[in-house]
Amino acid sequence: MLHLSRRNFTFSQLEEQVAEATRWLAREVMTLLLEQVDIELMEARDTRKWRLVHAKTRSILTLFGEQRNRRRFYRNTETGETAFLLDDALGLSSGQRVSDRLKERMAWLATEVSYRRAAEILASWVPGVSAMSVWKAVQELGEAERRRAAESRRRVFERGEVPAGAQKAEELGVEADGVWIRARKARPEDAGFLEIKLGVAYEGRSENGRLKNRQAVAGVMEAEAFWEETVAQLGERWDLSVVRRIWLGGDGERWIKAGTAWLPGAVFRLDRDHLRRALLEALGSDREAYERVAEGIAQGDWNAVEEGLREAWVRATRRGKARVRRLEQYLRHNWEGIIARSCAPQTGQMLKLCCILLSKEGRPVKRTKSIPGSIKFKAALELIKGEKTLVELSREYGVHPNTLLKWKQTLLEKGAELFEPPNKEQEYQKRIRDLEQLLGKKEVEIALLKNFLGQGS
Repeated sequence: MLHLSRRNFTFSQLEEQVAEATRWLAREVMTLLLEQVDIELMEARDTRKWRLVHAKTRSILTLFGEQRNRRRFYRNTETGETAFLLDDALGLSSGQRVSDRLKERMAWLATEVSYRRAAEILASWVPGVSAMSVWKAVQELGEAERRRAAESRRRVFERGEVPAGAQKAEELGVEADGVWIRARKARPEDAGFLEIKLGVAYEGRSENGRLKNRQAVAGVMEAEAFWEETVAQLGERWDLSVVRRIWLGGDGERWIKAGTAWLPGAVFRLDRDHLRRALLEALGSDREAYERVAEGIAQGDWNAVEEGLREAWVRATRRGKARVRRLEQYLRHNWEGIIARSCAPQTGQMLKLCCILLSKEGRPVKRTKSIPGSIKFKAALELIKGEKTLVELSREYGVHPNTLLKWKQTLLEKGAELFEPPNKEQEYQKRIRDLEQLLGKKEVEIALLKNFLGQGS
């Protein structure tokens, strides 16, 4: 650096030299400190029990680069056990090559960018970081977190230990949802899809609209394990013995409603956004039926809802009748969650969590490339032939089984139109119907916001 200061140089050159000198100095200080600690451990050991064998150099990647130091190796004269007393004192495992603090930085960056990009960023001040080392760090931290969560569940549900949550709250809100994502197949018979279960708990909203004391839970696991882990994590934060009511919100999936068996004082409430979507999909083009069903829901009158659905079914087309029937089953299955009243406002937090989960490198979710119509036709035709099972075709074409069923239904209902001569008048009429249907949905949404969603808020 003195040599550099005696000739022409730029600020960037000086900055880089100072940074490298600082990292070198930090490594030298660490080497001196570790050597001193190792000497103290050697002098303080039980010499009759631990016999010094030799010294060995260890290399570990730290926040300021590769750190190399020599530490002493011992053998237990009574049991034959061997150990590096310095590693044991510092909490370093035998195969650890990256420091815990650097692992945390790696994992944090890997949630925002790709492994390769994270390595490039870290390598600018920590030489020696590779994409593979970032990947390994994320895997190790993930495995450690899984072990911690499993141990937490065992303490509560196997050993009967009560979590020591200190925060007090009489009511909590819990929202849960599932997200299906494409996954790498471990075996040929795997479907290639995984459901990530998500949950978020909170005490309410603060004055600026943020969720108070938010606690998130996520994992790829069965419903029982998910709710056990949720209870264990909530118990570590809140004193569940004083919680009188938990409002459990979701889209009505069976595994979500099953959470009432684990959460103390839990009452399920169907998420309003999912309810609104179900109503629009089935009754969006029938404003009269929509308003009647919505009014029955607002009043908690199942008979009125059933009567409105019956009228909608009579007026609907063949495809519309099927949608009305599915809506009736959906409302009947979730009726108790629909009429339940909650003091906690609907937050829509699960939709945000799902978008974050499905986003790539922290950017907004983008639509996937559309599948050509020829591929859809071929897949639907193979499904109709029945030569291959639904699961086999799902794996072959890389789509969800429900998507294949929709393609099949579309082919059966609209296949005859392929042989009809083109008719401009019919195209115009279809366009008009589509626009009228779109206008009707918008009017229904406005009516819903004004009349239905305002009640019970």
